[in-house]
Amino acid sequence: MYKFIIIFIFVLFVYYISSFVISFSIIAKYVSNNDTVLLKKYVNFEQLNDNYYDDIYNNEEKIKYFVNKKLENKSIKISNELSNFFLNKLISNVAISLSNDFSNTETMLFFYYNNSEIDKYLKKLINNFGEYDFDKYMQEKSGEISEERSLEKTINNEEQKNDSISQDKKEHFISMLMRKYSYTDYFFLISPISFKLEVNHQGLPFSVIFKFNGYSWKINHIKLPYEKLIDLKS
Repeated sequence: MYKFIIIFIFVLFVYYISSFVISFSIIAKYVSNNDTVLLKKYVNFEQLNDNYYDDIYNNEEKIKYFVNKKLENKSIKISNELSNFFLNKLISNVAISLSNDFSNTETMLFFYYNNSEIDKYLKKLINNFGEYDFDKYMQEKSGEISEERSLEKTINNEEQKNDSISQDKKEHFISMLMRKYSYTDYFFLISPISFKLEVNHQGLPFSVIFKFNGYSWKINHIKLPYEKLIDLKS
């Protein structure tokens, strides 16, 4: 009887660990290939959206301070009652817009490869009272360069993307995992069904929490360093 229990526990443990290794390697592959469609299978959208929303409210004082400083710099004064209403409404709009945008795999992968632009997006989102989204950001970004340069950049990006995808297809499975692991500061279990990775990619530290759903692990929470991203100097 005891032997059966030990074997059963061992099998569960192997399944538990192997499911994470398999899920993580597949997620790493989709991220490397910039595959926004297949990555959706490994994202817990509802929970990810809720967590982004909560993160904004956890940093609401920082955002309010940023807005107040902007108003002071422009010599704009409003009453305390109106100020509280204005700021609370702003936080709500920002939380809704950001959580919807960042739960999208296209937005997720764009900022993963261009994380120096996250603060630009975030500040524009705040400056526009939350009435802003990723589509508007990309439209503005496209309008900043001429059609000729835009076409040239698009062609170059497509060539680089194709080269990258081709290289990833040739890349050995273990090599890919080791390359992704090099971005990882550390990882650990935070609950029996949650695994946390602390990552530093392109100089941006952030954490990713994966949650076990019984047969695979999905991205459940991506925590960004909002205090560093909301910089009053710019």
